[in-house]
Order: sequence, then C-alpha cells, then structure tokens
Amino acid sequence: MRPNVRILLVVTCAAVVLPTAGAVLLHSARATGGPPVRHGEVAVLVASAADTGFRLRTTETLRVGAPRTQQVVPAGTVITAPPAALPGNPPVDARLGCEVTVTPTSGELPTVEVRRCRPANAS
Repeated sequence: MRPNVRILLVVTCAAVVLPTAGAVLLHSARATGGPPVRHGEVAVLVASAADTGFRLRTTETLRVGAPRTQQVVPAGTVITAPPAALPGNPPVDARLGCEVTVTPTSGELPTVEVRRCRPANAS
C-alpha cells in the first residue's frame, strides 16, 4: 500500500469514528442526567407512629450540596420513614439521627427519603 493511500485511509476513518464517538458520549451524558440526589444526616424527633411507618420532625435545618445549588430542609419539617429504617420501635419524642436522601422537586421543599436512623446518642 502506498503511503498516500494509507494516510488517506487513516484520515477518513478518524473523520468518521471521532464524531460518532462524541455523539454517543453526549447522548449518554444527557440520558443519565436528572435532578441531583444528595445525601445528608439530620436530627429528628419521632412525632407519631403507625403500622405503615413513622412521622419524624426535623430538629435542625439540613443543608446539602454546594452553596449555590444546595438543598435546604428547614427545622420542623415533617418527614415519613418506613418501619425498616428505624431501630426497633422507638417511642414518640425519641431523638434519632437519620441518614436521608434529598432530591429537588419543582415545589419549594425538596423530597426527603429516610434511609436509616439510629438513636441520637449512638455514634
């Protein structure tokens, strides 16, 4: 194969492969986008208990994320937790520390999902 033909073949392949790879990467980046999900810890009080779960009231303001894009869950916000997320069957007014997932919504307050809780005095 002559050198000119080899160079032409390499340039032609690069002109086809590189834009295709860029398009695939751009498409995959857009497909995985979505609201940023952040994780945090917040102190809560057990407000009430039921068979379907617990209502918890935050006792501190939770701020997660960078200052410009942070999600804020104010103190006094009532969140619900499934029974599996709490240790045993805590009484009303028990203090807990909970790991939560915070997802922004179109409303004022973000969605807060309780992942798991532990007694407040446990580290």
